[in-house]
Amino acid sequence: MGDHGAIADAGETIVDLLRDRMADLVNDDKQIVLASPVDDDLQQKVRLTVYLFDVDRTGHSRNGEHRGSVADDALGLDLKYLLTAHPGQRTSSTTTTTETLNEHKMLGRAMQVLHDNAIVRGPDLRGSLADGDEVLELSVLPGTTDTVVNVWNTFEGEPYRPSVSYLATPVTIEPREPSGGERVTDATFEEYLRTGVDDE
Repeated sequence: MGDHGAIADAGETIVDLLRDRMADLVNDDKQIVLASPVDDDLQQKVRLTVYLFDVDRTGHSRNGEHRGSVADDALGLDLKYLLTAHPGQRTSSTTTTTETLNEHKMLGRAMQVLHDNAIVRGPDLRGSLADGDEVLELSVLPGTTDTVVNVWNTFEGEPYRPSVSYLATPVTIEPREPSGGERVTDATFEEYLRTGVDDE
């Protein structure tokens, strides 16, 4: 189970996974980064950004069961990321078509990697997520087109780049303090009602 750094550990896990499985396409770890796709500090050589745009409590599937295994006293989270391709280093001979094709190839390869590694466990996990039997599930978010457009609309005045949204779940954060006792699941007021009647 993760500690308070689990959110950061999940982001590092995804970035390291992409860097490792795309080493034949990128020759520098700084080409795949955890950052906003419109960050002013992005260098021209950046090829792929992974951007955390939403954090929510772990949801329930349609049959009412939890996705993944989350202990009752743990904080289970769904993390939503925007994966965006960038043209990378430009040269005087680089054409717009070439840049666009490079972006599409980069995004396609990244999606292939995340599809092939949809279940992340063991040595591929980072930080506190690597402790114990944690499992991180990666998948394209349903309705990803609408989600991507909505996120890009928050980047006022920025040109759109090829992007896709991903869900990473469950990311669990253990409670700081142990539970003080068993959870109350049922209660009876018979004694209270009898006492109340007798007093009258």
